[in-house]
Amino acid sequence: MPTHDRYPGEYDEPDRDSDEDVIKSIEKYLNPEPALPKDDADAIKDFFTRFNVKGAAAAGEEDLSELWNRFSQNASLIKDFSYIMSDVKSDLHLSAFPLQLTIAELLEYSAEMSKMDFSPRPWLIDHDVIPNLKRFGFDEDRIKRNAYGEIYDNQRAGESTRFLGWLTGQRFLSGLEAKFENFVDEKNISRPAIKHLAALCTLEVLDNLDYLKKQQRRRLNNDWSIEAESQARYDEAVMAMEGIKNMCMSLFRGQK
Repeated sequence: MPTHDRYPGEYDEPDRDSDEDVIKSIEKYLNPEPALPKDDADAIKDFFTRFNVKGAAAAGEEDLSELWNRFSQNASLIKDFSYIMSDVKSDLHLSAFPLQLTIAELLEYSAEMSKMDFSPRPWLIDHDVIPNLKRFGFDEDRIKRNAYGEIYDNQRAGESTRFLGWLTGQRFLSGLEAKFENFVDEKNISRPAIKHLAALCTLEVLDNLDYLKKQQRRRLNNDWSIEAESQARYDEAVMAMEGIKNMCMSLFRGQK
């Protein structure tokens, strides 16, 4: 330890990092987080773009890597988490339609969830996918195996089943069971399958998006006096529905 007398102003300014910063830097250097592979980075960014997550185009590797590491270095879990958080946001604002998510919200929500050791896939499958698809008469065990991608080891089928199971629980699709029965009768379908429900949901999404866009144009053309927050929520609903349409086209029709 120095024994000389302190000169005026000698220690007025800190000349080193805080203890916490030193510890964090050592931990990061000696135990670095795995680097985000390019394929996973592309998959995450592609999903955010399709699902119309605000800020997707500007999302940097640091943000994508942060989400990837929070979800066991599994890009597909970020998709499951995004569906769950979409419901959280629409519930928070009492919206009949999903609302557009932002990258900032996903980062914030995931930071909170990571403290609780939250795993999005089992939660999504148990709370949304299975109960929602059982309403249409599909077998629970087959739904679960499909949702986890266990049948034919098919990851694409797993992703499609999880998305459909989440989608069928959306408020704007209330009364879907009766519509599905009519759809099956009108198309003379003897053995209703998941693919038929996916087709009906896609048509319903297109119809509801068309309705929202027409209402949006009316608001603008008639110069209605609308609170800024209300208009922002409406615009978020349109953008969210655009994202859902994109996912239907991609997962159910194979469109790029």
